[in-house]
Amino acid sequence: MIASTTAAGVYDDADHNTTQSSLVDIFEPAGISWKAYQEGLLPSGWWCLQPYPPEQDLGLRPHNPFMSFDNIREKVARCRNIVNAEEHFAADIAKGQLAPQYMFYTPTLKNDAHDTNVTYTETDLKYIINTMKSNEQFMKNTLILVTFDENDVYSPDSYGTPNDVYSVLLSKDVLSCTSCVDPQFYNHFTMLTTLEQNRNLTNIPNPNGDGAMWD
Repeated sequence: MIASTTAAGVYDDADHNTTQSSLVDIFEPAGISWKAYQEGLLPSGWWCLQPYPPEQDLGLRPHNPFMSFDNIREKVARCRNIVNAEEHFAADIAKGQLAPQYMFYTPTLKNDAHDTNVTYTETDLKYIINTMKSNEQFMKNTLILVTFDENDVYSPDSYGTPNDVYSVLLSKDVLSCTSCVDPQFYNHFTMLTTLEQNRNLTNIPNPNGDGAMWD
C-alpha cells in the first residue's frame, strides 16, 4: 500500500527486504510528515536496526510494510516513525493540525478481523474513527480511508469475488451521494495515485535514477 508491489517483487505474505523506493521517498523531499501506527508493537523504536519483534498474536511484519524497505528499516530517523499505536495515536490526533500529514494505522490480527470477525473488530474500529472525528481541528482537510488487504476468496464461488475488497472514505470534504455507481476500477494502487496527485508529487521513482515510474 505504500509502493508498487509489482516493482518490489512482493507477491506473498512472507517477510521481504527491498531496496526499492516508497511513498516516504517522495513525502520527505516535499516536507510531508508521516508516521505508521502499529497496534501491539513493542515500545517505539527499539527494533530499529534489530530483528523484528517475534511474531505473536499481535501482528505480523508483512502488515507493517514500512519495515520491508531498507532505506526505512536501516535509517533510525525514519524507523522511529513506526510507533506503537496505543502509545502514540490518540496523543498525535490531539495535536490537531500539527498531527502527521500522512498516518498509516494497522490493527492487530484480532482487531483487523483476520483471526476473529467483523463483530469483534467493530469496537476497535469505532475507537479509531471516533478518536479522529471528535477532533474538529484534526478533521480539517483530512481524508480517512478504511480498507482491507484481502478478502480470502481465491476463486469465484458463492462467497464472493476474489479480492473484492471493501473500502470506505470518510471526510467532511467527501461528497455525500446516495445510490451512486462509479464504473471506474479501483485497487490499492489507486490510493498511491491519489496521494501523488493530491500533493502534486512525482510518481515513486526507480532507485537507479532513470526516471522510470512504477504506478
